[in-house]
Amino acid sequence: MNNKDIESNVKLDLRVSCETFWKYEMKVIINKNDYIESDNIDKINNGCCDHCKSPTFSRLERYLCDSMISYIHEDLAINGDDEKILQLCEKSNKFHIHGHTTNSLLNNDNLIYICSHC
Repeated sequence: MNNKDIESNVKLDLRVSCETFWKYEMKVIINKNDYIESDNIDKINNGCCDHCKSPTFSRLERYLCDSMISYIHEDLAINGDDEKILQLCEKSNKFHIHGHTTNSLLNNDNLIYICSHC
């Protein structure tokens, strides 16, 4: 990894906004260069409607949500909590992020909440 790669990396703090999985919080390192908006569109999304999201935002959102889902699943599996794993399988397809643009996610110093209840 060269200095340019290090400069383009950002650490994002994620938390799940969900009654069942509220305690889960994690950090994910993202290379900003992987999520540059090619058409300079950086519209804010309002959550659940995919047609309101840019393709780059959707890809970043999916990566962040999938990272959190894997993190939760691993913890539940280690602790043998099969019932919660089933609940995760039921709820995880609803995981999404709203109220952000691609740029606001990549330049965020605060917690980013992954919503599961829309």
